[in-house]
Amino acid sequence: MAEVTGPPVATMEVHVTGRRVLSTIVDGIILGVVFAVLSMLFGETSASGGSVNASLGTLGTLLLTVVGFAYFILMEGYMGQTAGEDGRGDQSGPGGYGRGSGPREGGYSNRSPHR
Repeated sequence: MAEVTGPPVATMEVHVTGRRVLSTIVDGIILGVVFAVLSMLFGETSASGGSVNASLGTLGTLLLTVVGFAYFILMEGYMGQTAGEDGRGDQSGPGGYGRGSGPREGGYSNRSPHR
């Protein structure tokens, strides 16, 4: 009989997936607050009958895009995680190393984590 060899089959870690979903929701809330502030400054807001409507103009949309990219790039680059990941204890940095794996901490090398 033939013997099958190879790498082990990866299993999905549900608790990690749940933390990442919650981290994404927290980051979305933070950027939602930024959207609300920018819509008050550069767009239109209205409230009537228990509903709230907000929209951004061109300048507000560009600012929200820049702030969104800057939020993720700077938080992941300098702190190794966003505020949502920090609040949930989810330290899923580059390569799965977590906090302290950025270029300032000597990370991003060709080192194998399995040595």
